[in-house]
Amino acid sequence: LKTSTPDPLIVKRSDPVCSAAKDTITGGNVLFTGRSGGGKSVRKDALLEPGNYREIFVGTDLENIEVSVTATHVDLIPVLASGEVQYISTIEQGTSFRKPVAIAEMIMKHGYRSEAEMLAAERERQNVLKNKKGRIDLKIIAVDDFDRTADVSITNAFMKFINDYQHTLFNGEKRWLNLQAVATSNSTCAGPKRGYSAAKGIDIAIGNRFCTYAVERSNLYEILTYQFEKESHGYIQKLCALAEEIMHEIDEGSFEAIGEISLRQIRKCVELVVLGVD
Repeated sequence: LKTSTPDPLIVKRSDPVCSAAKDTITGGNVLFTGRSGGGKSVRKDALLEPGNYREIFVGTDLENIEVSVTATHVDLIPVLASGEVQYISTIEQGTSFRKPVAIAEMIMKHGYRSEAEMLAAERERQNVLKNKKGRIDLKIIAVDDFDRTADVSITNAFMKFINDYQHTLFNGEKRWLNLQAVATSNSTCAGPKRGYSAAKGIDIAIGNRFCTYAVERSNLYEILTYQFEKESHGYIQKLCALAEEIMHEIDEGSFEAIGEISLRQIRKCVELVVLGVD
């Protein structure tokens, strides 16, 4: 599958991203959770690439559905107050102005003027799903590190946008739009994982608004041998065996300075050897 990086996401049919694709076309919100470097962000990116849906659905009864994706990326980490999820305030020559930020801009641009228009669009989506043929237009907000906010009031403010179809904007205007979210998090409803002190956690009410998928460790050897030439497979086998041994030690509490070992790190080691740099 295509991602925002040069490296493809190589997955089997059983991978969570394939189930998550069905959640998005039926109007759901998706949350990928797991360890840092485990592949949450690339799966999020894969759901933002419309061509990937054809790859995921090929050979199924959904293969004749065309998917269009309009996405905007939102970074909640620097947001300091819940109101800033929708707008930022500035003062110019003594006059106060409110400027819309990414979510509000998307609603203003793509939102319907009336509830009837929005409901008609949702009925069309249902017809496409029932007939297994036609086009579905998705409006998605993409969020990395959803649980890393200054305060829980910020995630609560964000939830309103993907929980309600009716949106009252900062300037008093109303728009109707089914905004969906595809997010990543190091936390689940059980709380932040060990070592992620900046994570605020996700409460049950917020968690219930998402279809949540735990992203387990990737099979490093399988992915890397698929991507690189056969001449490097011997080195990849040794490197992955070493990585697995260290990851086991990390699980037992050792190598705290390393934190995590990810596919991103191991791939870079292989690239250096293949290019003859190391």
